[in-house]
Amino acid sequence: MKSAAIRFAVLLLIISPVSFAAESWSGLLVDSTCYDTVHQNTQRWDTRDTTLDVELCAPNAKTRSFALVQKGSQTFKFDSAGDTKAAELVRKTANGTPYFVTVIGEREQNILKVDSISMLILLPD
Repeated sequence: MKSAAIRFAVLLLIISPVSFAAESWSGLLVDSTCYDTVHQNTQRWDTRDTTLDVELCAPNAKTRSFALVQKGSQTFKFDSAGDTKAAELVRKTANGTPYFVTVIGEREQNILKVDSISMLILLPD
């Protein structure tokens, strides 16, 4: 049952970008302003701890600018429409962190033009 659900989720991730003629990204949702500040502060430690940066910059109901952080610390900021959609998602879910999300849209350099954003459901082991 679990493997069937995982296969179905992977199939949806593969088909979704094709059907919408857009791309798909998954990762952690963060407060963009906070993440920029914390992530660029290289004097805190000798090594980067992206996990801690993400935890420190978890979005909340007051967050106005968002970014998606992928594995390997690849970061994409959202366009204004994406910020609005992410803020709505955070207000609706408000279940704490982390926010694992999937974003569908178009990429222009390091900015995502967000068509849709949804929580990525992780299955228990």
